[in-house]
Amino acid sequence: MSKRHLAINAAAAFALSAAAFFSTGAIAQELTIGEWTFEDRCAVCHGDGGRGDGPMARLLTPPPSNLTVLARENNGVYPFGRVYQVIDGRVSVTGHGTTAMPIWGSHFTLDALPATRHPGIDPEEVVQGRILGLVYYIQSLQVK
Repeated sequence: MSKRHLAINAAAAFALSAAAFFSTGAIAQELTIGEWTFEDRCAVCHGDGGRGDGPMARLLTPPPSNLTVLARENNGVYPFGRVYQVIDGRVSVTGHGTTAMPIWGSHFTLDALPATRHPGIDPEEVVQGRILGLVYYIQSLQVK
């Protein structure tokens, strides 16, 4: 099996184990890794629907962004690469990369280490998969 296939399998295993670990009998639907990550890490500030209205929003200066209008504010094009880089921590925006907004790439790397103890599995690839899932999920929140 190639290194790429091992990484994909590790990312899938991580996603499945995370979903199994955090699911309860009260949750009837399965979540994608992107949706689960959003609910786990982003919704507290950005809100369940990504509108910037999470329970912590009123305590933050500046307030969290409305993630549902990213495409609208970019001439109808979802800024996929920029969203990835903001989550990863490569691009700093107001509220990100400070004490107000963690750099999730670093946090996801720490989360991925236990799941990647198998030879040939690169934690960076697992982290990239998790960030991509989150970026795609945020893309699904875009309003027309």
